[in-house]
Amino acid sequence: MTSASIAGAAAGFTSMIANAGAPPVQIYLLPQRLARDAFIGTSTVFFATVNWLKLPAFLALGQVNRESLVASALLAPVAVAATLAGVSLVRRIPQKLFYDIIQILMGLVGLKLIADALTG
Repeated sequence: MTSASIAGAAAGFTSMIANAGAPPVQIYLLPQRLARDAFIGTSTVFFATVNWLKLPAFLALGQVNRESLVASALLAPVAVAATLAGVSLVRRIPQKLFYDIIQILMGLVGLKLIADALTG
């Protein structure tokens, strides 16, 4: 099994159980030193795919219903605006600073996950 397969499986699993799939993806992608836009694009396509693959499970669990669909529709404009703001922000950040920010945020997420695990 390749490191990409292991990272992908870990990200898919943690995304399904805790919406915490980003750390395994970032642990795999950061050493690749992809261009900033390739890093963002790869992450976006990966999580779009993972989220579509989770849909049948969420349907089976009854988590997709009228209320969740209405909430999603109401929040869709916010999601679009946040995405456009994120694209604008990322394009303004130099690649080195981008990677530094990703590593710091990944460290903070790791600390938060450890704290959550320790406090139950």
